[in-house]
Amino acid sequence: MLFSATADNCPMEEFEGTVRLAGDSGALQAIMLVVDDRLKVSSRQHEIGDWKLTDISSSLKDDGCHITAEGEELVLWVSEPKRFAEAIGPRLSNPGDGSLLQGAIPDEGEISGTVARLSTVIGAVPTRWQMVGASAAVVLGLAMVAPLVLIGTILLGSLAALLVSGYGYMDPFTAVQLPDPFTPTVLLQIGVTGLITSIALAVIL
Repeated sequence: MLFSATADNCPMEEFEGTVRLAGDSGALQAIMLVVDDRLKVSSRQHEIGDWKLTDISSSLKDDGCHITAEGEELVLWVSEPKRFAEAIGPRLSNPGDGSLLQGAIPDEGEISGTVARLSTVIGAVPTRWQMVGASAAVVLGLAMVAPLVLIGTILLGSLAALLVSGYGYMDPFTAVQLPDPFTPTVLLQIGVTGLITSIALAVIL
């Protein structure tokens, strides 16, 4: 892709590729010029088309950029489809309809980079907070989809915590077997908090 400016400082972007009619296998070497809010397509022999960007519709497909203008559908292939999409997309100096830009497919490198950055960010979060976030997401999802299931789950968990806490207070051997930090006191607090929460949710939801 070549980029330059015309004499009156209007941006001009030039792409080299091929052009063919949709449904036709024969393609011509062509130059696509985006300048003065127009798309100009020409082969070595003659001009193929000259359209205002606002008069064309476009979509990005596997076999190239499909441009519909004056009732005809052309397939343009360029080596940099995203740059071509940006060239004919909507902006102050180039008010195209933007349909091609909206249909642009992200490069594999961009996808891989985004996934890697996301994995790094998640990996930097302590495991405890990852579990808290996951639990909060599950609770929110259940509250929206199945509030009765959420209330029942919290209620059963609270009763179980109170039951184990009671055994721990009555039997020191049971208290010793409890994993840290779930002491009888902590379980009692969890059980009471869960009961209050389940009652509150039953009233709210």
